[in-house]
Amino acid sequence: HVEGMAEKASASSSSDKTLSVSSNTLFVRNLPYSSKDADLEAAFAEYGSLKSCFTVKEKGVADKCRGFGYVTFATREEAERAKSCVKVIGRRPVQVSFASRKLSWKQRKQKQLPTEAASGVGSGQRQSGEDARSSEEAESDDDYEAMTARKADEASRHRQKRKPKAQRGDPKFDIGRVLVLSGLPEAMAVEKIRKKCRKFGTVVDIIFPVPDKETPTAYVTYQTHKEARQAAAGLEGKPYKGSALRAVVLSKEGKAVSKKTLKKSNLIVRNLSFRCSEADVREVFSPFGKVAEVRIPRKPDGRMLGFAFVQFVSYYSASRALATVNGREIGGRTVAVDWVVPRNKYQQSLREQPMEEGHTTETQGATTAGKEGLSEENGTEQ
Repeated sequence: HVEGMAEKASASSSSDKTLSVSSNTLFVRNLPYSSKDADLEAAFAEYGSLKSCFTVKEKGVADKCRGFGYVTFATREEAERAKSCVKVIGRRPVQVSFASRKLSWKQRKQKQLPTEAASGVGSGQRQSGEDARSSEEAESDDDYEAMTARKADEASRHRQKRKPKAQRGDPKFDIGRVLVLSGLPEAMAVEKIRKKCRKFGTVVDIIFPVPDKETPTAYVTYQTHKEARQAAAGLEGKPYKGSALRAVVLSKEGKAVSKKTLKKSNLIVRNLSFRCSEADVREVFSPFGKVAEVRIPRKPDGRMLGFAFVQFVSYYSASRALATVNGREIGGRTVAVDWVVPRNKYQQSLREQPMEEGHTTETQGATTAGKEGLSEENGTEQ
């Protein structure tokens, strides 16, 4: 009778192992007690996309690891690759295996009784290595289940608290929907502003004029963040009543422009009159949008090289200025306006298209002063 029960127990345990192994969650044992979630993530991140990764902590001691943890990958293949590759964490050899799914209390009771009857193992006897591992996994399963349930509960509560975006009253959210529109005439009607702005989305509210602003400015509130961003891109630098409009989302007002945007919005003005100053150049280009910087390179003796760099804060403004000012007269000279090309790209284009004999890169009215002057004159960045 005992032998029959033992056979049933072994058969059921082997089938349980095949059915209860998780498809993509790894159980990591023998971790250093100082291990943190970030250490576990650093060890496994290179082998695939991680869905979750944490060490199991001692109850009541937040900083002390109990020596094991769980790592869940997006796919089975990634988990298998990590299982075979990760051997050491924090200079300590670790054991990595697929985590067992937690059995219900009834299943564990049914599995425990026949095994004890067949093997005759008493409560005082020492467990084998495999039994000890099963015990450890069973204990850690409780922590895993509790942590998973807690995270799910927190996510559920967070979802219940969240309101639709358009209904939120958080000031941090509101300023992302507000467009700051300046460069307007003082006597402009609010309805005209609404007509100009509603092309980009639903206008919820308009405040005009905004108090404590040096120039006539309007705050235009849109339904969504996306509409406000589209309006800022569409209205920035647009000519209106003899001046250029300034448009920026309130959450970005006063913030530095990214280097990527600045690189794409830089112009070179060739054949510039030697009588022109940086203020003169700024005056010509300002109607097309906000100019961040105007720079006229000079020789060591202070004489001008005959060209200038004009840095806009938006690509749209720079492109409009290029199309309008190119071929125009400034200070009695017809100027040529072009994009500033990164130095490496310019040199590459020269290699791909060799110059014809007698052709020079010097611009009309511009002279070079050493290697620096030549590279700048060609419209390249150092």
